[in-house]
Amino acid sequence: MFYIRADMADIKVRLNNVPMGDQWATFEGGALEADDQKTRPGGMENQVAIGGPASRSDVTVTTQFTDAIAGIAKTFENSVGTGALSITVSYLNMSGKPDQSFTQTGIVKSVQIPNVDVNAGDVAFLTVIGSMDQVAKAG
Repeated sequence: MFYIRADMADIKVRLNNVPMGDQWATFEGGALEADDQKTRPGGMENQVAIGGPASRSDVTVTTQFTDAIAGIAKTFENSVGTGALSITVSYLNMSGKPDQSFTQTGIVKSVQIPNVDVNAGDVAFLTVIGSMDQVAKAG
């Protein structure tokens, strides 16, 4: 057994089943959460949780904005609302080799090309937000 740090992951993004870039930098979101329905049976009895349908939250992925990524940013923009998005996160072991992974699928919801500021030296990132399907696939 080994502990996994936040940097021990390889993130891959596909759009309409085509790889987009090599490695992505961040993955955030994608929580699976059920509606919280409760009822009280009456007679002053305590409430009972009855659950409800589950939904997955949006996922945000980012990658450093390189000349290669600048070339595919428009492809992402043209796919907002319709493009099939697939994000695979592979956790790496202490030697940097893939160990466990999962894939989440959905559609492209939003694309943000990085802001530009001639007075700043920050690394620029392309941001893609996906509206994800409920069920993630184990790797």
